[in-house]
Amino acid sequence: MNILKLFKWGNDSKKGVKVHKSSDGSHGDHWSAVFGFDDFKGNTGNALSIFVNTHKTAVFKKKITDCFAQYRKDYGNLSFVDIRDTSNQTCTWFPALYSNRTIPVTVGEIVEWEHVDCNEAQIIGKGRDTFGLNFFATDYLENRDVYKKGGTLNISLTGFIYVIHEMKELPKECTPDFVAYMPNQKFFSCGYEYDFIADVISSEQIIVEEEEGYILDMKLINQTDNDSFFNMEAFVNKKNMRLENINIGQKVTGCFWLQGRLL
Repeated sequence: MNILKLFKWGNDSKKGVKVHKSSDGSHGDHWSAVFGFDDFKGNTGNALSIFVNTHKTAVFKKKITDCFAQYRKDYGNLSFVDIRDTSNQTCTWFPALYSNRTIPVTVGEIVEWEHVDCNEAQIIGKGRDTFGLNFFATDYLENRDVYKKGGTLNISLTGFIYVIHEMKELPKECTPDFVAYMPNQKFFSCGYEYDFIADVISSEQIIVEEEEGYILDMKLINQTDNDSFFNMEAFVNKKNMRLENINIGQKVTGCFWLQGRLL
């Protein structure tokens, strides 16, 4: 299967970056990945109180433009990012996981979210000039001009896992070291949600607003001459786990939201 076709990659980088508009993007499911789908969907009042309290305690990080500033509440490498306007009103609010690991990504298309004045966007491109990617750019408001110039950029990619299971048995045609990711069909119109089969490289416990979770380092593509060809860190709330424990070397499967930033 040609994975680039799944990502609708059809842009010649010599012709420049194509910019499209969409009104489909939102962060509801992304917050469910942080707080647990059952609690977030079933107890909106609780989730809202967390948002309000966190908004009050978020710390100013930097001025992004003349109109917007970034505030953050940090939990180690995981943050709640709060973008506010000059009247101190929240314009957008999303979770972000930070990593210093990068891969070269060639930008081909940008999907701007027109319902938020095109201040948020997805980037569509190719990682290592090989595999297709569609990710939410956590720094688009700050770096839109860089993304629009296109070319190959050093991008730090991370994920938020919606659900994770143990992969008990691979298809017969797959070798034991098989790992992969592909667009989730349920979220296909968004493009930045992926089903995956991965090997767990490491696992670190983290507490986020009394929510227990783990930051997993996962191998998503095997390459014999490059052991870190595409490894990625991702957060999972324990409530979204469909297995009791996660162990190093374990093969897991599930679905995650992909995000990235320039580094």
